[in-house]
Amino acid sequence: MKPELGMPNAECRMTKEESVAERGRAVVLQSAYVIRHSSFPIHSSRSGYILLELVIALTIFAIAVLGLTNSLNTALGVQNTLNRESAMRMGLRSFLEEARKKKTTGEMAMTQQDDRLGVTYSSTLEDAGLQNKSGKTLADLYKLTAKATIPNVAEDQQPEPVTVYVYQPQKSSR
Repeated sequence: MKPELGMPNAECRMTKEESVAERGRAVVLQSAYVIRHSSFPIHSSRSGYILLELVIALTIFAIAVLGLTNSLNTALGVQNTLNRESAMRMGLRSFLEEARKKKTTGEMAMTQQDDRLGVTYSSTLEDAGLQNKSGKTLADLYKLTAKATIPNVAEDQQPEPVTVYVYQPQKSSR
């Protein structure tokens, strides 16, 4: 009679030939149950090392995850900074266009606060000081400079001002 899974050893009588034939396929334990095709060794000298290897693997994995989390946090910080700078540039461009479209030169020099970004935009107007080939200063040509100022930021960290030349003819009294 061949042993079956879960069958106690007392009821299982094998001949010597059957025992030799079954030796490659089954392991008979002291508990009197048959385990077929087991890949787990009963006693191993490596059993203490498996736990150590697992702890080392988990430590390496945790360090890798922390590194990825740190790099993701840095990337998000950089992205927020770039988005804010882009919004300030668009606001400065819009402010400069608004100042350029004023009817008189006196209205072109102005200041505007952007509460959403916490930035103050200001513009200044001065004569361009350009001369033609004969050395005569060009009239009605002005240099309009717009600047964004961020409070509590060092001067060397402030955005660069934007300058455009504007032709604004003065109304003559005829």
